[in-house]
Parts: sequence; structure tokens; C-alpha cells
Amino acid sequence: MTRSLRAIVPLAVLALAAAALAYLLATRPEIERQPSRERLWPVAAVEVVHGDARPVLKVYGEVVAGREVELRALVAGVVAETGPGLVEGGVVKKGDLIVAIDEFDVRSALDDRQAQLREARARLAEIEARRRGHMQAIGWERQELDLLQRDFDRATALRARGNVSEKFLDNARMALFARRRVVVAGETDIAADAARIDQQRAIIKRLEVQLSQAERDLEETKLTAPFDGFLHTVVAAAGKRLGIGDRIATLLDANRLEARLHLSNRQFGRLAAAGEELVGRALRIDWQVGERRNEYAARIERVGARIDSASGGVELYARIESGGIADLLRPGAFVEVRLPGRLYEKVVRVPETALHGDTVYAIVDGRLEARTVAVVAREGTSALLLGDLVDGEIIVTTRFPEIAPSLKVEVR
Repeated sequence: MTRSLRAIVPLAVLALAAAALAYLLATRPEIERQPSRERLWPVAAVEVVHGDARPVLKVYGEVVAGREVELRALVAGVVAETGPGLVEGGVVKKGDLIVAIDEFDVRSALDDRQAQLREARARLAEIEARRRGHMQAIGWERQELDLLQRDFDRATALRARGNVSEKFLDNARMALFARRRVVVAGETDIAADAARIDQQRAIIKRLEVQLSQAERDLEETKLTAPFDGFLHTVVAAAGKRLGIGDRIATLLDANRLEARLHLSNRQFGRLAAAGEELVGRALRIDWQVGERRNEYAARIERVGARIDSASGGVELYARIESGGIADLLRPGAFVEVRLPGRLYEKVVRVPETALHGDTVYAIVDGRLEARTVAVVAREGTSALLLGDLVDGEIIVTTRFPEIAPSLKVEVR
């Protein structure tokens, strides 16, 4: 009996549980099914506006000196004085003293040239005076020669008539010949005087040139700055002996700073494709110094003479309109350059996030419609488009994987 009860109890429990489950299922409330709702996608958007755009090409470059001059000693000697700007990084204005060479040797040479020139001029005056004397004397001697010639002619006539002896005629002839020799000697002296005068004048001319050189050497003992600028690589100092041509320092023109830009083939092609003159085009230069941003205007002055064989790029040089020596900008500074590119007409500017390949999506009656476009240029995070777009249309700029035509969206 006990064994029968033990077998029946579990079965009874299972039966009661099954009955309870059946009761609960039979008495559960009916839940009304709701129809599924279409998802509404929140998006950001921009309005289509056609217009002309000139994208700015952003590149980087280096500031270089447009004019750089090595200052060298023009005369030899010991540096007696240096200008206050003759230090590394020194700022000088046009006409400021760089160095002054000791004048003693140069001034001594100048005094010697002056003395030699005075002596040569005195020698010329002496020769000219002697020539004037010779010319005056030759005039008298020629008159005497004429008289002797007439005496000889008379003696010849008298001898023919037998009025005078042969000796008398010979004496007249000898006197005539002697005077002719004197006249010839006088003419020779005059010709020699003329040659000596020409020679002395040549000596004076040479000494005048040497004197001018000595005067110039004296002026060049003081070397001044030929233009406003900055000094670097300074090697001269007071007390140092310099030879002619020895380097003193290098001067960079503060008013002719340039930015050297390197453009890739693609970047240069974009600029050249516009058909506009590249030289003379204006641009902006930014120089970041700590938290301070300095902006300068510049203008393209020339294209580099060579193309980089490794990258195929092209160098441009832009003249910077800086503040001269008062400005902190120096060669070697790394700068950002904003260069206006070619002009695109009747294009639409949109964020790059609006692009899905060659497609953008317009919102029409709350749903998406695909528009085929072509990207003509990019600038930063924006793209310039041409294509099937109408002013006033709203273009989605939000990206999400499910985006597709006919999708329902809401601009937020």
C-alpha cells in the first residue's frame, strides 16, 4: 500500500501542474498587435547654392633671403673700429658702419702719390719751358741762316767776276754749313722736347689714376652697409688684420625676404590649368610663433629654374611684404602659405561628408533621392561639385551605412 502511494504522488503533482498551465493559457488576456512603423533617420543637411569659387591651396614653405651679400675687406689692414651692429644677428641700416680699417698705410700711400704727382707736373713745366726756349732760339738761328745764305750767294757772284779770292768763298761756305748744323740740332731738340712732353703727360696721367685709387682706398677703409638688413656669419673683430677680399660677414636684405614653396605636379597643374598668369598672383603667408600668428601679404615673383628630379615638383618664389628690419621674420622660418587656385564657375560647395562616391542625396518630400555629381576640386573638408543639382535643394551631409534612395529622413 505504501509503495503504491509513493508512485501515485509524483504523477498527481505533474497532473496538477499541467492543469494549472492549461488554465493560465486559457485565461490569459489577448494583446492587440501594433503595425510596424517605418524608421525616421535624423540627418544634417545643407542647401544647394550655385556660385563661383576659387579654392585656396594650402602649402608650406621656407623663408629665404632674396638678396644676400658677402661683405669683404676692400683694403688690407688692421680693423681699428667695428660698428655696433657687427654681431651675429645684428640689425643694420643702409650707411651704418660695419668696420673701419686703420688708415695709416693707406694715407701714407696717398701722400706719396700726391708728392709724385706734384713732382711730375713740375717736370712737365720744366720741359715745356725748355721747349719754348728752343723754339725761340731756332727762330733766330733760321734768320742767321738766311743771312749767311745771302752772304754765300754774293761771295759766289763776286768770285765768278774775280773780285774775291777762293778762300773768301770757302769761308762763306763753311759759315753757312756751320749754321745749318746749328739749325738742325735746334730742330732735333724741339722734336725731343715734344716727345718728352708726351711722355711726361703719360706719367702724370698714370699718377693721377694711382692718386684716385689711393683716395678710393682711403674711402674704402670704412665699410658701410649697402642696404638695410641682418648680419650673420660674422668673422671680423677689432684688432684683426684683414687682407683684400677677406670675408667680414654676410648681409641679408631685410626688405627682400621671399617664401620658397614646393608644389607637387598635381598642385602645380591645378594652378597652371586655370590659364591665368602665375607670376604676380597674390597670396597670404602665416608664420606661427608660439601662440601668436603673424600674417603677411606676398606675391609670386618667379618660378624655380629647375624641376625636382625626385618628386617632379616645382618651386615658386614669392616676395614677402614684410616690415623690414623692424619685423621679426627671418630667413629659415617655416611658414604656411595660402595660394588662391583656379576659378570654378557655377559650382556647389558641400562638406565632404555629403559625398558617397559620385553620388549625393537630396531630400524631397522627406525622402532621399540620389543625385549624380562630379567633384571638380577639394578645399580642406569641402568639395566643389558639378552635376544634377538645383538651387534650393537640401543635400544630406550625414554619413551612415544604411543611406539609400527613398529612405525617410528628418533634418535636425
